[in-house]
Amino acid sequence: MTARAGWAGWARRSVAAGAALPLVAALPYVVAAVVALGVVWHPVSDWALIEVQTADVSSTSPPLVGAYSRFGFDHPGPLAFWLLAPLYQAAGRAPSALLAGSALIGAVAAAGAVVTARRCGGRTLATLVAVAMVLTAALLGGSAIVNPWNPALPFVPFLWFAVLAWAVAVGRTRCLPLLVATGSLAVQSHLAYAPPVVAVFAVAVGLGLRARPLARPWGGAAGRAVGVGALLWALPVWDQIHGEGNLGRIAASLAGDASAGSGGRLGWAAGLGVFGRVTTFGDAARVVAANDSLGPIVPGSAIVGLAVLAVVVALAAAAWRFAPRPIAAAATVDAAAALAMVAGAARAEGYPFPWLFRPMLALPVWTAVVVAWWVATRPAVRSSAASAWRRSAGGLVVDRCVAGTTLVTGLLLVGAVGAGPRAASVEPPWASWSDAAGRLCPPAADALAAEGTGAVVLDLRPSADLLFLTFACAAAFTRAGIDVRVGEGQAAVFLPGHGPRHDGGVAPKVSVAVGPVEVAAARAKVGARVVVALTPSVEERRAGVPDAAVVVAGLGFT
Repeated sequence: MTARAGWAGWARRSVAAGAALPLVAALPYVVAAVVALGVVWHPVSDWALIEVQTADVSSTSPPLVGAYSRFGFDHPGPLAFWLLAPLYQAAGRAPSALLAGSALIGAVAAAGAVVTARRCGGRTLATLVAVAMVLTAALLGGSAIVNPWNPALPFVPFLWFAVLAWAVAVGRTRCLPLLVATGSLAVQSHLAYAPPVVAVFAVAVGLGLRARPLARPWGGAAGRAVGVGALLWALPVWDQIHGEGNLGRIAASLAGDASAGSGGRLGWAAGLGVFGRVTTFGDAARVVAANDSLGPIVPGSAIVGLAVLAVVVALAAAAWRFAPRPIAAAATVDAAAALAMVAGAARAEGYPFPWLFRPMLALPVWTAVVVAWWVATRPAVRSSAASAWRRSAGGLVVDRCVAGTTLVTGLLLVGAVGAGPRAASVEPPWASWSDAAGRLCPPAADALAAEGTGAVVLDLRPSADLLFLTFACAAAFTRAGIDVRVGEGQAAVFLPGHGPRHDGGVAPKVSVAVGPVEVAAARAKVGARVVVALTPSVEERRAGVPDAAVVVAGLGFT
């Protein structure tokens, strides 16, 4: 074999290795999805409501809005439910399919980000984005990757959104429809993503128009983007016009003062403090786990946040002066996201729960990609790398830089395999309550279904422990094919589309008694019967699981 043929084969293998980058980036997320399918999980609390609304996708009353918010409105849209529904239905309505579906959405986003970077920015950017996706999987861990909760599910798609925004900013107009799609998923899932999505979208389009003046390519891409946006936002708009008017409630809440008793809005100092603690990974573990509070926001955190913000803005300013335009555009997207994140945090209402600030974890990831790309593309670096990889072979001078993709991809594969154990370590949300809910709610659903019950009127009362298990029973009843109806006001808050039908029908009135006193009272109440009772184990009691019982007492109007 000649030297030329050998080098040609090496080059072909390098190109193939570059094509494998998306698969490598998606590998940890796929591993988490496969593991999640084998998990036995009975969702409680918010996750149970997500299962109900995902199941509603195939019903005659599909969801029109997103998950509920504690501020009297629902999050903007149901797109996440529609994405989770196909696998959920294909798996026979197994709750574990929600976990696997969330991980697969992350896998598609990770691969999509790498493909976008490769096609619009070249091999170097694609490699850096692949590294970022693998490291993000290692940072999150399997439990966060598979989490279908509405603040958690759109995080990896939000990273893809940042790459697409950069592509649009440098004039790649064909990415505009995907930019609208990924941004819509993030915003519809949780309002915390709205400030950076809106700001970055505006900056990307503005820079894109500057890079490529309005012409036919923009017209075609804009038309497709408008079509995608109209399709994805049709259901929330329909609800606004003909339903509960959820988008109007969101606008009124954001425009008005903080709700009474919420503690007010955080303000700029606290917003900067949260930004500093999250983006420097001081609170990364809490934000990823989302099961703890951030604690008091001390003044020093605001100084750190201001310093981080200044560095990001200064990076963008320096890039426009010293870096090629694509890198400057990437740094500007980064700065726009940072400013919007701080503004959004300042407007956040009430207690600083960690999940409100999950989008901020994307900032250090994208900033690292921008800095690494700038360093890798500096002329001095390029020339030294080329001289290091150049070698003369019998008069044939071959630039072996292209073969470096093979080495980097191999290192990426090692990194992905290293992230594998983290991705494979899957614990579903609120696992300590899952077994208890499984011993209470599915047996109750089976018992009612065996009696021929086609619908129930479920009583929702304001108690955290109660709602944990009541929501779990709502999901179990839905899984068993029992139509769940709740009161008018309760439906507007927790289960849109499950209010009374006002058709004169009646169904058993079901409630969940919580605590030994309520359970004893339910047993003693005339006309009431306990369908299934739960006695928690010692470990479950330590986790806060109470005694509970599913009780049927009389009839309610459906």
